[in-house]
Amino acid sequence: MCKHFFFVWITGILLSFCCGPLGSFILWRQMSSFGNMLSHASLLGLACALLFNINRVFTVLVILILLTIIIIYIERMSNLSMDTILGIITYSSLSIGMIILHFISKDEKSDLTQYLLGNVLQLTGIDINIIVIMTLIICSIILFFWKSMLLMIINVELAQVSGINIFNMRLILMILTAFLIGISTTLIGALLITAILIIPPAISQKFSTSPEHMVVFSICINVISITIGIIISIIYNIPISSIIILIESIIFLISVMI
Repeated sequence: MCKHFFFVWITGILLSFCCGPLGSFILWRQMSSFGNMLSHASLLGLACALLFNINRVFTVLVILILLTIIIIYIERMSNLSMDTILGIITYSSLSIGMIILHFISKDEKSDLTQYLLGNVLQLTGIDINIIVIMTLIICSIILFFWKSMLLMIINVELAQVSGINIFNMRLILMILTAFLIGISTTLIGALLITAILIIPPAISQKFSTSPEHMVVFSICINVISITIGIIISIIYNIPISSIIILIESIIFLISVMI
């Protein structure tokens, strides 16, 4: 058991290194609604995984990537606002997911609550390997495109003049977010994953003097929260995701008072 929680802790630390920069970009670009859409739409991925009896992490990843591509396509081909598109995709995917779950046995449905709130004990060796590999890939891509993405956030016109393709950068940012949420839902839970992306950067921006400082502070907050959350979860048998978000919320309130 202790060995399993150690690997979960390592996995959580790796996720923190992805959540720091991506969460900051989500905050700067005001993309929290996109994150919420992905977290809720991941229910469709879970339903498909249970229906076809395949790996949940992999299935959720595929579904979220497909939905992200659909969103980008609809945005380019229609005059609808992003909020409208996200709302339509969110409720459509939720509806399809619930219909699929209706035809699944009660024993398989019992995994639903644990999935929504996260359950580290359900993480298999395959899940941990997928998360580790994907976090390393995500971190590498972020480092490679860091300057281009940052320039896009600071000044779109200047980024275009510098030869940066804004559409491609937005596409990469959205797909990376989809990947991160897809691999994080098993550990953090579908309902709470967006919080771990948004709360640390919201705290960090109050005390940061540069974008890099904000990312580093966000990573540190996530590392501390995940470490304490795992320890409390082991001692008191409380869902780890709820503890992590509660700790980060307390830190946020303290930062507001300061």
